[in-house]
Amino acid sequence: MFCSIGSFLFTIGEGTHSFELGPLDEVDKFLEVLVGLGFDRVLTSGQAATAEEGIPMLRELVAQAAGRIRIMAGCGVSPSNARRILDETGATDIHASARTLVESRMRWRREDVAMGRSDADEYAFRETSADIVYQIRREID
Repeated sequence: MFCSIGSFLFTIGEGTHSFELGPLDEVDKFLEVLVGLGFDRVLTSGQAATAEEGIPMLRELVAQAAGRIRIMAGCGVSPSNARRILDETGATDIHASARTLVESRMRWRREDVAMGRSDADEYAFRETSADIVYQIRREID
């Protein structure tokens, strides 16, 4: 689905960060379009690199939403900042990948052959950590 507001076009439902990439002076219009389309929640970092950095914009979005749509703060949410993000924005929803790096159990390795980016660790992957999820819940409950 595409949504045009002013001078920019969004693809909704494909990819991520559509809300983040629009002009700051038209965020309020886009939020109203999402409300009008019947969305019940929008995941955003408040147009910042992380939700913690986006606290001022997230606070404005929560106020504008006034319960018509939920603002889900996400990007860089961790046990050390989840409570602050919720308290300072008024949001009731957060999103966290809560991932940790896990070493692959693969035994045969060719360190001299890269299958992707040369700076990537091909023998590890990111996985959601139940411990990190627990820590976030402990901080916000």
